[in-house]
Formats: sequence, structure tokens, C-alpha cells
Amino acid sequence: MARYTKVTQHSWSSRLGESFKGIIIGIIFVVASVALLFWNEGRAVNRHRSLQEAGQAVISVSPESIDEANSGKLIHVTGKADTDAVLTDSVFGISENAIRLHRNVEMYQWQERSQTTERRKTGGGSERVTEYTYSRTWSDEVINSADFEKYDEHQNPGSFPYESTRQVADNVTLGAFTLSRSLTWNVPTADLPVEPDTPVPNGISENIQIHDNAFYLGNDPFNPEIGDTRIKFEIARPQQVSIMARQINGTFEPHTTQAGGTIELLHAGNVSAQAMLEHEEFVNKILTWFLRVLGFAFIFGGFALIARPLGTLADVLPILGDIVRTGTFTLSLLASLTLSLITIAIAWLFYRPVLAIVLIAISIGVAMIIKTKLKAAKAEQPGIETETG
Repeated sequence: MARYTKVTQHSWSSRLGESFKGIIIGIIFVVASVALLFWNEGRAVNRHRSLQEAGQAVISVSPESIDEANSGKLIHVTGKADTDAVLTDSVFGISENAIRLHRNVEMYQWQERSQTTERRKTGGGSERVTEYTYSRTWSDEVINSADFEKYDEHQNPGSFPYESTRQVADNVTLGAFTLSRSLTWNVPTADLPVEPDTPVPNGISENIQIHDNAFYLGNDPFNPEIGDTRIKFEIARPQQVSIMARQINGTFEPHTTQAGGTIELLHAGNVSAQAMLEHEEFVNKILTWFLRVLGFAFIFGGFALIARPLGTLADVLPILGDIVRTGTFTLSLLASLTLSLITIAIAWLFYRPVLAIVLIAISIGVAMIIKTKLKAAKAEQPGIETETG
């Protein structure tokens, strides 16, 4: 692993200018995150209601025949997703009876990472030390080395010798039904090993070989060099699946619920309708909390950028800057929590008023804490005297 360190000097005025520019970015972060939190609550409720509605409306049917009376209804069917198609990678000579066949190409390349630390100086200036680390890694995308700090010593090829490809069978059935294109793309894949006795394609490269269940383009797979390439394959074979979607003309399409959501599910194996819906409820909860945390984090980052000039102004004396930053960090954290809870509460007012009232009460409590801390900080400021008489 190669390392390179770069040291730059920054005046107090230039740092102050950077921090004021960050206010605009901070405001954008806060506004966008509030919008994300509000949208996420609506999305979560609509998805929950759609799944509940689906549980009441879905009917399980046999894949052996198509009942036209179910046309336009939400159905659940389990059976073998099958096809007669033979998918072929003509370049590498792979040919299989498959629903999907993927060629995945990776190249060994340089990767740059950087980490910057700042040492503040008396007078408000700073010294920034940036350490660039160069390591080699396998990547399925071209890493543009032209932007590297040390480009001359770490150059990557500008393109792959072969591109990744995706093939899908034209006709995939499940009993008497035909799978829609979107459901076909959801059939799970598995690795397709390149066996050691697989013939190496002619005319590709003199240094192609089979290593670790893949084609390898390079001199020594145990000591890869920049530009070495490996080609792996994935396959979706005919297999048992469970589908929940709207029946239409012998095939499937997304089912639109009265709540405004859509239901079009495919799970591997024989899965009951209830189990499919329970899984989707779990996924919905995980996604909801992930987006809540993400929204809060970006709001906090936005407030931190907005408050950043205060710390920079106080950096004339570094110890004073540290004190100010501690205060702005606490206030940003509390303000972010308050705004996040208020946003979620307002969104839930449209769906579950009782929960919204609880969240509003919590956010008011946090706001009171902020108010108390501000009063305490003001009272502790030196040089302020109260005159009585």
C-alpha cells in the first residue's frame, strides 16, 4: 500500500470564506432532509396499508390452469418458473438453459483514498495534512485515475477489455401463466462456476486461463497486476418461485391498491401469501427506520455546516474555537432531533393523529431543553453584570 502526504496552509480569512459558503450547502441539506423525512412517513404508511389491503384481497390459485374469473384480481401462485430458452455467451462459449445469464467483468485497479486532518493555529489560520493512500482492488467499474493526486505513479486502464452483459429469456412460464418481464428480472441468480475442464475460447487472449471458477486474463492470478481482468458468471435457472401480482390475460402486472401502492412480488421457493406479506412488512419497517436515521443525519450535518462560521470566527484563539464547537455541536444535535421529530409528527398527522401528538410532545420537551441550555450559557458569559438598586 502506497502513501503520500500533502500539507497546505490556509489563512483565517480563507477558512472563514469556506465556512460561510458552507451555510448554503447546510440549508440545502436541511430542506432536502426534511422533505425526505416527510416523504418517508407517507411512503411507509401507504406501503403498510397496501400490504394490509393485499392480505384481505389476495386469493391463492393453481398454476395448472387460468381462471378468467380472476382477471384483474390480486392472486398468489406457486410453481416452477421455467423456460426452454438456451442463453449463450458467444464470446466465452458459455451456453445454458436459463432464465437469465449474467457476465460480470472485474478489473484489478488502483484505488485512491484520502483523509484530511486540520491543525488550527493562533490567529485563525490552519495547516491541513492530507494523507493519500493507494491500494489495488478488484472493481466492476473503471476507476478514473486521472483525478488521482499521484496520477503518474498510479495509472489505470481507461476501459475494460470485455463488458459485463445481461441476458434474459424471452418466454418464461409458471404453469399455464407467462411471467412478465419485471418478474422475470426478479428471479434469483446463483454463481455459475467455470469448471477447470472448460475449453478456453480461441482468439481471445494468449494469457487467458481458468482460476477460482472464472476466466482470468493476466499472467499470474496469484500475483495480479494492474489491468488483469476476471470474468465470472451468474445464472437464474428454472426454479420454484412464489408470485403475488394482478392476473391479466394469462400473465401478471403490478396490482394497484386503493391506498395508492403497488403489489408485484416474487420470492424464491414455495412461500405462502401470508409469509410473503409478513416479509414485505419487515422490509418496510427496516427501510423506514433507515431513512429516518439518514434524514436525521443529514439534518444534523446541515446544521453543523450552518453553525461552522461561529467556530471559525472563534479560532483566533484555538481553545476558544474548541469551546464554541462543543456548544454548536450540542445545539445542532438537539435542533436536528427536534426538527426531525416535528417533521415526522406533522407527516403522521395525516395518517395517525394519536402517534403524532406523542411525537410533538417529545419534540416540545427537547425544545425546552435547548431553551434552558441557552439561558444557562448566557448567564455564564463573562463580563455580564446585573445592576440592582
